[in-house]
Amino acid sequence: MKREFLEGLDLGEGVKLPKSAVDAIMAENGKDIEAAKAPIATLTTEKEGLQTRLAEANKKLEGYDPEWKAKAEQADRDAQAKIAEMQTDMLIRDALAKYTFTSTFAKDGVAGKVKQAGLKMAEDGKSLMGFDDLMKTIQEQNPDAFKAEDKGGAGGGKLPFGVAGTQKPGAAKIEEAGTLREALGAALFPKN
Repeated sequence: MKREFLEGLDLGEGVKLPKSAVDAIMAENGKDIEAAKAPIATLTTEKEGLQTRLAEANKKLEGYDPEWKAKAEQADRDAQAKIAEMQTDMLIRDALAKYTFTSTFAKDGVAGKVKQAGLKMAEDGKSLMGFDDLMKTIQEQNPDAFKAEDKGGAGGGKLPFGVAGTQKPGAAKIEEAGTLREALGAALFPKN
């Protein structure tokens, strides 16, 4: 508060504060200001002391390992990258859950292709940008990795393994389409 403000204050009908009242108000205001300065001075002193201690601790650490700061920063970057990789892996696993694969091997291969594509996490953190387009491309390029939807008839429109020309005369008859493992199992270990 400034003295000029109090001296120019009009109390009504041209009446001003007497000089003694202005002096009393300024003295009380000065006490309040000094009381507020004490904690600030204490905090400033503490801050300077802590900064000095931090600088001394950093010098000691540099004495033990001059590259400690760079190593700590690298460890932090590595941890953040590992967390991001784990989040991406979980998103890929969750996104692939809505697809039906012919085998675990096929699922792992598709997961590897998705991971290799380096898709970025969406802002919501719950999906991968471009995943649906990538999956359409993968399905077009690798249709045998995905189980066909059953559209009625034998094998849902796909020919069974035996009908595709791989069944030898006298071998076990394969009734419906299946995985390569099932076809080999039926051929090697007939049920007859």
